[in-house]
Formats: sequence, structure tokens, C-alpha cells
Amino acid sequence: MPNEPGDMLEPVRALSPGKLEYQNVKHWKHRTVKVVDEFIGIFPPNDCEIWTRTKTGEKIKLIARLTSTGYLWIAAWYCWDGASGPTWDTPDTYRASLFHDVIYQFMRLGVLGPEYKEPADRLLQSTMIIDGVILAAKTEILGNGLTKYFYKAKAATMRKTTPVRAAAWYQAVHMFAGGSCRPGADAINESIIVP
Repeated sequence: MPNEPGDMLEPVRALSPGKLEYQNVKHWKHRTVKVVDEFIGIFPPNDCEIWTRTKTGEKIKLIARLTSTGYLWIAAWYCWDGASGPTWDTPDTYRASLFHDVIYQFMRLGVLGPEYKEPADRLLQSTMIIDGVILAAKTEILGNGLTKYFYKAKAATMRKTTPVRAAAWYQAVHMFAGGSCRPGADAINESIIVP
């Protein structure tokens, strides 16, 4: 009978020694679930790409591409931090902050030059307005009976405040976000190897 006192037990086999490579994403608030592929109207002279890389520079995974024809492709599971500063995230800001953060990451990595800051800031503003108008239209058709008037009033307020809020966000990033797009280390592109 196996495992009787005095029997030799088979030694536990340890997994082969190895290393784990991962990326720390603790600073990010949002993550895409599907690939994003949209025309954004920013035209670099050549296609640009961001890859996750090992410490030695070996490419691991393509995470973003901006084509010379103005299309932005972002991989599923891309993480970004959304609204920064004295504001908050709302449904009309998610796409805007995603596009803005990716373009700024291209600049931090030196893939795009500083001349792309203004187009990125304007893209933030215009995307907020577009998404705010769509959100207002969706809000307006909600409700029935007495609640219908509440939603119509809410939609009207959204139509008035969205361009103002978008302009305020543009001014904030235009004046204060210069350091966020200067070339230098980029936390999402750094791999950590353990043990």
C-alpha cells in the first residue's frame, strides 16, 4: 500500500527556475476592452507605433498605431488615466481622454514631436463636444410621463454645458500639460522582471 509509514515518498518537483516579466499599471483608471480603430484627423508623416518592450528593447506587443492617413489603432486592454487635475471622468470624456493620452504617450516616447501637442489638445476638445452632443440626444429620449420633462431639461443643460466644459479642458491641457508630453521615461512602456 503506498504512503505507508516507512515508504519513500516521491520528492516534490519544483517548477523550473524562471522569471516573470510584467508591467505595473497601478496608476491607470481605465482599460479598453476591445480594439479601438478610429479616424482622428492627426496626420504624422509616417505611421507611428508604440510597443511594450523588454529591458533590452525587444518588442513584446503592439499597443498603439497612428497612421499617416489619420487613423488611430489602440490594442484591447490598453490602460489610461482619464481625466487629470481638478475634474472627473464622465461618459462624454472617456474617448476624448483616451485619444489625448495615447497621442501624449507618442510624444513622451519621442515618436511624435512637440508640434502634435496642439492637435492632441484640440482633439480632446472636439471629441468631448461630439460625445457630449450624442449623450444629450440619448438622454433626451429617456423617460415617459413626467420624467420625460426631466430628461429633456437635463439634455438641454448638457447641450449648453458640454462646449463650455470642453473649452475649459482644452485651456487646462494647453496651459498646464506640457510636462506630460515631453520626451522621457514612460511608465507603461517599462517592464519589471522578478525575481
